[in-house]
Amino acid sequence: MKDFRRFHPIAWAVLIGTVFVTIAKTMSVPFLAIYLSQQTDLSPGMIGMVIGLGPLASTVGGLIGGTLSDRFGRKTVMIISLFGMSLVFVGYSYTVHPVLLALLSIANGLCGSFFDPVSKALLADVTEKELRVRIFSLHYLSINVGHAIGPLIGAGAGLSGGVSPFLITAIVYFLYPIVLLGMLNRFGVKRIETEETGRVALFASLRVLTRDRALKWLVLGGVLSMTVHGQMSVTLSQHLEQSMPNAVWLFSVLLSVNSLVVIIGQVPLGRWVEKKEPLTGVLGGSILLAVGEVGFAFSSGWAAYMLSMILFTIGEVLLVPSEYALIDRITPEGMRGTYYGGVTLSNLGNFLGPWVGSMVLGAFGGTAMFLMYGLIALVGIFFYRRGLLAYHTKTEKGSVGLG
Repeated sequence: MKDFRRFHPIAWAVLIGTVFVTIAKTMSVPFLAIYLSQQTDLSPGMIGMVIGLGPLASTVGGLIGGTLSDRFGRKTVMIISLFGMSLVFVGYSYTVHPVLLALLSIANGLCGSFFDPVSKALLADVTEKELRVRIFSLHYLSINVGHAIGPLIGAGAGLSGGVSPFLITAIVYFLYPIVLLGMLNRFGVKRIETEETGRVALFASLRVLTRDRALKWLVLGGVLSMTVHGQMSVTLSQHLEQSMPNAVWLFSVLLSVNSLVVIIGQVPLGRWVEKKEPLTGVLGGSILLAVGEVGFAFSSGWAAYMLSMILFTIGEVLLVPSEYALIDRITPEGMRGTYYGGVTLSNLGNFLGPWVGSMVLGAFGGTAMFLMYGLIALVGIFFYRRGLLAYHTKTEKGSVGLG
């Protein structure tokens, strides 16, 4: 608790706000496909494409948003992106035109990807270096608390097929930036931005990213790890449906186990990770992801699946904040938004995981698919290690410049 008191008020505003906006978003977005199927004449394939445009846009959106935040300041990008999200959800409520829905999905992905890395960069700006792993762990916890609560509220209130949840989400996204703006002005964000963010030219900062070998390796490692854990529920549900009786109930239990382990384990596991080198957390997390996947491959009963999910989730809890601690280590001062935004390229794994996994599942079965995921998790360790080695080599030779 003593260390918690060392967190900046703005950090608490971001953490608490993340819980509420995640609750609001997850009480509506998981039901978007149902809503579109009820309110439009779009085919299932078209609905999937419309929804998929959001994650696709977010793959590059974070890079742009993070770079803009280094150029124009965290506050500007965060506030605009949150108000933009509010408008997106108003739009979902009042249009059924396919082209407009596609544009809204793209805007959703872009605004979300602008806010996420910039909020992490702001958390790092206002947090002492030795506490950054903990703040990243708490941010991850905030997201998972929202994910655990939001869908239950949406389904329990009978909102899954109607307009109301999108308007509620829009209201939350409208109110949050007003509160956040007040906090940022009250606690001196101008001073923080002057000290922590640069005013480098947009294309100059992007050139730095293309030259930084350490970041390239870490992003590749992130793509592989995201392939394994980013959209795990998609392929797991498909496998269970093919191989287990009462698959829907088992899948629901496994998702609850996942959320419960994150919520209970985040603080103690985060404390352990912050005492270690970031690479130690990445190594431990990747290995446990692989062990969990092997467990899924050979499970035949509920208990085995639940144990595998526990190990898998512990690996995820160790890995995610450690990844950002590694990125924080290699990030030059004044370019935190740019580098954190560059990491969102790892979201490509959110597309590759379900796509490649589903193909392997269809061709070779679930055992082969989970073993493939386990191997990918272990291969990711190589890229993370290369990234850290490239960083040490760079620091010995001198920092990358903007020239």
